Amino acid sequence: MKDYAIVVDNCSNLTKEKRKPYGIEIVYMHFFIDEKMYDASPDFDVVSLKEFNDTMRNGKRITTSQATASQFEEVFERLIKEGKDILYLGCSSKLSASVKEGEVAKDNMLKKYPDAKIEVIDSYTSCYALGMLVLDAAKRRDAGMSLEDNVAKVIEDRYCYNYLASPEKLTYLKQAGRVSAPSAFFGGILGIKPIIVNSKIGENVGVEKVKGRKNAYLRICELFKEQANLKEHNLVYIGHADCLEDAKELAQVLKDNNKDLDFEVEFGAFEPCVGASVGPGTLAVNFFTKPEFRDKWEGTR
Repeated sequence: MKDYAIVVDNCSNLTKEKRKPYGIEIVYMHFFIDEKMYDASPDFDVVSLKEFNDTMRNGKRITTSQATASQFEEVFERLIKEGKDILYLGCSSKLSASVKEGEVAKDNMLKKYPDAKIEVIDSYTSCYALGMLVLDAAKRRDAGMSLEDNVAKVIEDRYCYNYLASPEKLTYLKQAGRVSAPSAFFGGILGIKPIIVNSKIGENVGVEKVKGRKNAYLRICELFKEQANLKEHNLVYIGHADCLEDAKELAQVLKDNNKDLDFEVEFGAFEPCVGASVGPGTLAVNFFTKPEFRDKWEGTR
């Protein structure tokens, strides 16, 4: 079986520590502070996590840009020259143009290298849910699964990698076009915390409104217990936007309210592109769900 590389974009939140054991390649989007461009690294190795979020806390907006086809071509061509096939698992096409740019790069590379094999897959998710999907694919590859079988497994399971998220403020989601200005205004006054999930087609959708942080934790716990498939995957990632203590508090609430469930929790910060969209203080429980999880929200906007 020919060796194949796994490629992902930064929206997976996979740090070097997570990627390195599997040789996972990353293509970076970018963010801008005062018109200066940086790679959107999950490692925050140039602009620190605190500096990044403090910039927003101090009222300055951070903008982002997509990875380009030329960036993908550079990575794809290097891997092809190394004699590898390629599996790229991209951030949901409803949230990013990465999959589209990856497809353009694939077409260009196949014109140049017609014998190459490149698979570009829309994950229909992002954040640590995407990271979990990628790591599972890498583990299957290392266990000997072929590219074709791995692609089939990814397509079969991708709707099961999901998250339940709640922002601290609606301001940043409004700037990113995720909620209306009136909703953000009244949500800020009333302390409304929306619960955000993946839709069937990979959009971020607000499905419930809960008053107060504590109530948001409890509702996330209820939905988690209802929808988690822990027999298949018992690792839960709690992503946070520079609020690790809040993430630990949420983890404790999750455990206290689900003592009959067996699962492990890991913590990690949102990478810059997700972080810029959701804003400081946002939390998200990423986990493997029952297949019908997204059916519950089908048609929701």
